[in-house]
Order: sequence, then structure tokens, then C-alpha cells
Amino acid sequence: MTIRIHTHARFTLALFAAGTLAFGACDGVADTGTTTGDNLDESSVSYAGFALTADDESDDGFNEEADPQPLFEELGEAVGDADEAPTAEELDPVPPDPEERVVRTVLVLWGQPRLNPDVPEPSLWEGKIESDVANVRVLRKIRFEQGDHLVPDGDPQSVTFRTTTLPHHDGLLIRVVAPRSPATLAGHLRFATGKLQKTIPLADLLDGYHQVFPADDMGNALIVSTVREHRCGQGLMRLVWKRIDARGGVFGGKVYGPEGQIVANVAGVWGKVAGKNRFKGFFLNADREPIGVLKGASAPFPGAAGIDGGTFRGIWILKNRDIAGVVGGVYQVGAEPGQGTAVGHLIARCDDEAPSCEADLSLPEPPAADCNCGPDADSADAETCECVAAPPVTCIPVEPPAEETGAVDGE
Repeated sequence: MTIRIHTHARFTLALFAAGTLAFGACDGVADTGTTTGDNLDESSVSYAGFALTADDESDDGFNEEADPQPLFEELGEAVGDADEAPTAEELDPVPPDPEERVVRTVLVLWGQPRLNPDVPEPSLWEGKIESDVANVRVLRKIRFEQGDHLVPDGDPQSVTFRTTTLPHHDGLLIRVVAPRSPATLAGHLRFATGKLQKTIPLADLLDGYHQVFPADDMGNALIVSTVREHRCGQGLMRLVWKRIDARGGVFGGKVYGPEGQIVANVAGVWGKVAGKNRFKGFFLNADREPIGVLKGASAPFPGAAGIDGGTFRGIWILKNRDIAGVVGGVYQVGAEPGQGTAVGHLIARCDDEAPSCEADLSLPEPPAADCNCGPDADSADAETCECVAAPPVTCIPVEPPAEETGAVDGE
């Protein structure tokens, strides 16, 4: 089965520059105060000393005066797992970019998305990520451990690797550069290993999406995540969601910029309160210093999808109530107790004037998924269910990307 969420909405954004963000203003939201304590009724849950309430306008104590460290301690090593830039010896020489080009940063993960400690045996992932029309370069290695490595192959259009996974997953953050031409829209990115092979149209990557491809009956999967390029800034999120009890738990992770740099961190609480799946938490800079609040809602995939997860979306708000950006993506989290993975995008805001905002910014439910099932082109015996959900604009106006970003005609 294939689970897919598109990022069709084109927002005005905040620019990622040298790991920092610039923002504008958005009026119309009043701070209703914070809610603390451990009173676990139907309108709140509490984990790691932070309470999540049903009041969507409240920050629930996720402010600059609070310390996010207890959340990171609750998440443990999973949220701080290693990722690092490759060494020069691991990379093939990359030709200069075409003068007219289109570029995407793509996060590719393989292994256990639900961090299953009971996976019965290790899995070998040996193969490559390649394209027929684009150059592919590694920006970061995700959770490469002893024995995991890249293999220079002399081909700028492919990246070769060999890794082994058990309860976790490995991955690569890659930069895909293609000529700005009709041939690019007909090209592909291919994940080719002995365990799983998937071919993804570059036209889909240009549009921005998040996909989960189950690989076997042990729970292994391939996750591919990217975000549409814009004249302002965008980032890719890689998160861990930990379930503490039946009602919810904690989450945290990183936001990568277009060149693979860590530009932000997030950490918070998620759960079902007042009948709604919510999350709130800290939005932090690269040094884990609070610079705003992240809040939003999630919705599980339809039962027919057969995957224990769903979509999430939300907004990032500054202390002065300015809306600085929006987030969206897909998550997988196991049964109690358990951990899971989420991938998504951050689209930040950079216009000079405040957009037109509704006075009430309480968060609506995520949109319903639209599922269409049919035979999987890569496996005649499998069935795929493609669920498409486009996070709608919350406060930030729609605006097409500027031509100088290298966007391909017809995106």
C-alpha cells in the first residue's frame, strides 16, 4: 500500500538564511493564557510535565520561559539520533548545476518507521538511489552506524549505499538537480535495493509530497518526503512520536534546510482531548532555544489504508502572535507503549505585510483523505491505496512561486 499527502498549497514564506528565519505579522489572535497541572480529564492530557488542553488558542505553557529539556529526555536517544554530512571520500564528483535548473531536497528513509523493538531479524539494504535525468548528491546520512556506508560509484546520477536496520531506520537527505526542460517532467527517481524497488516520477517530487511504501511483513517501509520549492523558504521535518499511554504522548525532532543544515527543532505533547487529536509544543532554533509555539491537529488514515498512522498539519506562532509558518506531513506511531516516525514540511512566511487573517484561529480538523486503490506498478501481487490530502491555507495567502526559483513550467 502507498500512503501519500500532497503539498499543493503555495504559500508566502519566511526565508531560511544561514539557519535563521525572518517573519512578518499576522493580527487577530489573543493569548488566552496557559494551562498547567496534571488534571487528566477529557479536556487535557499531561506528559513530561506539560499539559495539552482543548483550548486551541492557548499556548499551554510552551513559551520562552519554559524548559523543553524534559520532553527531549522523555523521547530519549531516538530524537537525538545521529545524522551527519558525508565525507569527501564518500562522494562522487558532482558536475556544475545546469544554468536553467530545478532543485529539490528529498528525505529518504528505510527500515522500521514505528521503531519496533521486537523486529525478528536485521534487514540488509544494499543498492542505490538513482535518476535517469537528474544529478543526485547526499547532504546528510541519517542514522548510519558501524558498518553502514556510502559507496562511490562514479555516477553523478546515482548514490550507492549499504546499511543494516533492526528496530530503527536509516536514510539519506539528498539534493536532486535536473535541467529545466520537458524531459525532467518525464524523468524518475528510483530506490533500488534487493529488498525493495520503487520508482517515483520526478513530476511528483517537484509538486512536493510525503509517501510511505510498506516493504515486508516485518513492518519495514520506505518513506520519501519532499516539499515544493518557493521564492521564500521551506524545510523538511523528521520527527519521533512516542506513545506513552492510550491517549497520547510526546514528539520531537529536527527541521532541515534546503542544503541539509539543521535550521530548527521541535518538541511537544500530542493526544486526544475533547474528542480531537491535537498537538502543541515548542518551536526551537538550531540550538534548541524556544522561538515560538507549534500547534495543530492530526487525523488517522482511513481504516482501508491498513497503516497505523495518519496526516498532521499545524501552524507555528511567535510570542507576539505572528504566524510564522505552517507544517504538514504524515506520521506512523505504534500501539501503547510505542514509538513512531513522522516526516513533513515546514513552509515559513516572508511577506512584508500581514496577511488577511480570520479573528478565530482555532484549528479545524485535517481534511478527509481521498483514497483510490489499484494494482501497484512495482509489484503485480500487491495492492496500493493512495490517499491524498492537501493541508489548506490557515492564515497565509496563496501565492505562486517566483520564476527565479527554477520551477518547471506546468508544476
